[in-house]
This record gives sequence, C-alpha cells and structure tokens, in this order.
Amino acid sequence: DAQLLPRFDSEGRLYQYTLSEEILLDNTSAGNAGDDLFDTTVAGSTVTNRFDSPKGAISVKKILTVPTDLEQYPAITFQLTRTYTKNDGTTSQPEICMTEKWDATEVRAQVEEAAASGDPTVTVEWLLTFQGLPIYAPNGSEYVYSVQEVKTNLGGYDTWAGAGDLRVQD
Repeated sequence: DAQLLPRFDSEGRLYQYTLSEEILLDNTSAGNAGDDLFDTTVAGSTVTNRFDSPKGAISVKKILTVPTDLEQYPAITFQLTRTYTKNDGTTSQPEICMTEKWDATEVRAQVEEAAASGDPTVTVEWLLTFQGLPIYAPNGSEYVYSVQEVKTNLGGYDTWAGAGDLRVQD
C-alpha cells in the first residue's frame, strides 16, 4: 500500500520529483544492454517500456540433385524454430517462428531450365533467407535458431544437412 508523495515541503514550496530507470539484464548474453532492447516513452506520470530487440537473419541453401525425366518433383519445406535461456537457467521449449516452402512447381521450373544442358541428372540450388529475426528474448538472453527440413512431401527423396556454405561435393 503505497502512500501519496507530499506535494509541498514544510515552507510551502512545490516538490519536483524525477523518475529515472535503469534496466539491468545481468547473467544474460545481452549483458547490460537494456537500453538497446527497450524503447521507453514517458507520457505524464506513465512510463512505458516496449521490448524491441535488434534484428538479424539466417540463410539456408538447398542443393537438389535429381534426374531430369521425373514425373513428380519434391516440395521442400523448411521450418525455423528458436529457443532461449529462461530466467531459471533452463532452455525454453522450441518455438516455431516461420515456415518457408520451395514449391514442387518452382523445383520443376528450375530443373527444366537446368535440363537444357542435356545432362540426364542436374543440380539446382535454392537460397532462402529468414529475415527480421529478433536476436534477444525479452529477458535479454540470445535466441538460438535452428532450421530443419520437413520430411513430408519429398516424394521418396532422402535429405541431409550440414553446417557452413557447402557444395554438392561436400
């Protein structure tokens, strides 16, 4: 139960109160970068902190080697998930952030274009960039992003992943 602050001192002069705030995010990957993570607005006696993390991006390259005489082409779906370290030190449950799809029609178009070389098997690539990704969670810990290829709608194809900028030979 808070008490109201006095408006005047003992000599009748009006008090002038000043509010200041310091945002500390100790024990997080953001350190004490609270000023960079929150937009603060003051309207009268109301102070509002709006979380606004810096943004980043993650790129994924899909390399697909297929015969040129297919009747059905795979549709390829990537799912982006993220986790963060909670205040109690445990890792959050994975959260699905975005899903992107390389449609079978688009795959077919690229394969047909590459098939002009006359090779019975061609390799095509698709570069996908997930943009506008918050770097920090509201508690100041860094998000850890993961990209998985969804294994449905592949039409019997096998798939695998590797880190870094890989080539077909890798």
